[in-house]
Amino acid sequence: MATVRIFVVDDQEIVRLAYEKALKAEPRTTLVGMVDDVESASEQIERLAPDVVVTEALIGHLDGLDLVRWIVDRYRDTLPIVVSAVGHPALARKARAAGAIAFIDKRETVHDIVQTVLDVHDTGSFDWAPLVSLDRVVPPEDAAKLHTLTEREREVLMGIGEGKINREIAESYDLTEKTVKNYVSHILQKLDMRSRSELAALAGRLDWAEHPSMPSQDWKEELSEDERLEQASAGSL
Repeated sequence: MATVRIFVVDDQEIVRLAYEKALKAEPRTTLVGMVDDVESASEQIERLAPDVVVTEALIGHLDGLDLVRWIVDRYRDTLPIVVSAVGHPALARKARAAGAIAFIDKRETVHDIVQTVLDVHDTGSFDWAPLVSLDRVVPPEDAAKLHTLTEREREVLMGIGEGKINREIAESYDLTEKTVKNYVSHILQKLDMRSRSELAALAGRLDWAEHPSMPSQDWKEELSEDERLEQASAGSL
């Protein structure tokens, strides 16, 4: 039986090592290559012509999706599959629009990820519906902390969950990048988290349409908060 030739693109070494171990242990797969950036990936994909390319979406922001588009444009026989640490429905929709054949949440075990990759390769299909409408479960302690966020902080958190960088979030709300950076710091403090990736993982578990809205806040109070952060940003330059 011919094995499925798989190429992996991920910028985290520990993830690449996990893929390498799992793919070598699976008799139906052959790991033909593995890189940590999109430019190297495109060069090697041209040379190796893998059956499947498994890529993280958020390499250099959304460069993983640029790679998906590049594959779709050039290689009909290569299936691009996105496996991302950010499982937000908005990112899944972006991956699908880019031409990904499937989108897998990186919180799955590496064994389950490999099995899904094989299933998608064998059938040529993937059920997107449950992913884009999946109810996101948030632990009660996290839900309580979320209620401490202002509406603007909640919007910034939503942007992080969608994979946006500070510049894109700033453009969405007519703020400076420094102000958004300050908002991110406040959110980290309020939610007792240490990194942007933790915020992205939390935001990815939220169904924003169903999650209770944050406490209402008078728009003048919200505006004054924006102005205060703008002034703090200017003072720290």
